[in-house]
Amino acid sequence: MRGFLKVPLVKPPPLDDRAFDALRTTILDASPSAMRANDAARLATQRERALLAAAKSLEPPPPPPEPEDFREPVRKPRKPKT
Repeated sequence: MRGFLKVPLVKPPPLDDRAFDALRTTILDASPSAMRANDAARLATQRERALLAAAKSLEPPPPPPEPEDFREPVRKPRKPKT
């Protein structure tokens, strides 16, 4: 089934900068995911410091084994059945 959906053109009311900023602030303040830029930067810095401190407390991984120790021998090709 095919058809066309017609949607009427809805023009938003014109907003000056002050009204737009007020609307934007209202929407962002209501969002649980939004955060002020200075708060986000402070939180990112705290997380970075915590991660760096945790990384310093870890021991580095051991060096990888030598190639002779971890490579498996190459199998000889099978002879085709005749």
